[in-house]
Amino acid sequence: MDATGDRAADVARELVVFARAHGLVLPNGECLNRHVNRYIALGHCPCVETRPRCPCDDALADVERIGRCECGILVDPARLCMLRDQRNSSSSHTGSGGESKMVTIERLKEVGIFQGISDAELRMIQESVVRVQSSGQGTQVFAENGESSQMYIVDSGRVNLEIEAIPDTHLQVASLKRNEVFGWEALVPPYKYTSTAKAVADSMLVVLDGASMRKLCKTYPDICARVMERVVRIAADQLAATRQQMFMLLHSK
Repeated sequence: MDATGDRAADVARELVVFARAHGLVLPNGECLNRHVNRYIALGHCPCVETRPRCPCDDALADVERIGRCECGILVDPARLCMLRDQRNSSSSHTGSGGESKMVTIERLKEVGIFQGISDAELRMIQESVVRVQSSGQGTQVFAENGESSQMYIVDSGRVNLEIEAIPDTHLQVASLKRNEVFGWEALVPPYKYTSTAKAVADSMLVVLDGASMRKLCKTYPDICARVMERVVRIAADQLAATRQQMFMLLHSK
């Protein structure tokens, strides 16, 4: 029977049996149901069009390689943690300021843009974390108009955002503390930072890979919609601050 002929309950049951047989973990019921409904509607795996069935044996190869299936619906937590530790250990030897520190789901729950997202969904977001980065006071994290390849969460310290309003004149548009997010441009075309970010105190930053976050958004638009709703608010606040600073600059002349 092809995917379009499968009933949602049957597919969900098959996934549960498959997960138990291979020691894998499934997300909560709501997330699982969304995946099953997308699978049935599309007639193939939501993430890999060439896979007509779900679950499939290819998922086991995915788990071995990345700790989960391509859809993120079947997860081996132990394998996932082991691979992440290996990746973090590797990045800690690159001299890039990265530290092999685990960012837990409970830690991500503290961040405003991720509130209201289930543990299973946060587990997928957790995979986008590439490192926890130390940025000393005065360090520039990224420059205005640079390629926005990464998004950041302030873990400790303080980061200021500023724009070059006119040549050699910089205006501060935000001063960010713990749990505040910047570099959201990594999620929005044309993927260019709209400000310069500088650590104004010794800071620790959680770094998320923009490409991984965009892939997650494409695969799970419902997660993306909830995250982007909060990102839009951040962008709106920064725009309002920019207008205020520009107004003050013009009237100070």
